Amino acid sequence: MGEHVSEFLGDLVGFASLAAIMGFFMWAIYSLLRSMDRDRMCPCLSNTCIDYR
Repeated sequence: MGEHVSEFLGDLVGFASLAAIMGFFMWAIYSLLRSMDRDRMCPCLSNTCIDYR
């Protein structure tokens, strides 16, 4: 019984870390696209721009 539990926990930890990595990449791509859109809409200096975040 103990072996199955530890195996399940190992799979769970692996899945959780994979999901965290995927979420981080999605967040990074999303924030990159957001910043690119903001630069395109507002080509002035960033400290004089209105920050929509």
